[in-house]
Amino acid sequence: MERVTVRNGNTNASKNRNYRIEGEPKKESFIGRFFRSMSWYKVIIILFALYSCVKIGTKLIDIQGQKKRQAELMEMQIQLEQQVIELEAKKEYIGTDEYIEEVAREKLGYAKEGEIVFKEAKN
Repeated sequence: MERVTVRNGNTNASKNRNYRIEGEPKKESFIGRFFRSMSWYKVIIILFALYSCVKIGTKLIDIQGQKKRQAELMEMQIQLEQQVIELEAKKEYIGTDEYIEEVAREKLGYAKEGEIVFKEAKN
């Protein structure tokens, strides 16, 4: 005959439903069974997989930041190229006789022969 032992020490099993038969192993929790059944190589593989996921995630975030920076630099390059074109056009204009004449008339107050120069009166 099997003897029934209740957790609180009472031998009457009908009063307490949490009983076990002597000699029968205790039931382990799910977590305890999970870790006891796992061998170390499985734990190492899981840790490596988690580490890999974290590293891949951080690299993806870095790549997104670099793509954004690349787009900003491309936009800046386009603006600078337009500025170079404008400066080259201005450089060509500066070397012409028209520019020299314009500067002489406006800034230096020179005039061609026979021209009359009008100046505004300062109040």
